[in-house]
Amino acid sequence: TADGDKDPNLFFGLDVEFNPEFSVLLEYNSALNENDMTAQSMSINKGGYLNAALRWSFVESLHIELDLNNLLFDHEKVDYFKREIKITYIEYF
Repeated sequence: TADGDKDPNLFFGLDVEFNPEFSVLLEYNSALNENDMTAQSMSINKGGYLNAALRWSFVESLHIELDLNNLLFDHEKVDYFKREIKITYIEYF
């Protein structure tokens, strides 16, 4: 609310497992709470943020993930397309 905008936002995420080892992740933030975005002017190619990832769980507690961020690459909001590789270790006790 620091920017003076009280609009709600819309966000969704999706995690699809093809088998116990491979997953595809998608997330979209519509950015409706940014001052220049309205529900009437919203479209996938004119705002919002789209991220995707591929995850490979090659052993039960170790995952490697390739993240692709800012896929829509709106030049007015972001300056770059970002790629990340994550290695995650999960142990339950």
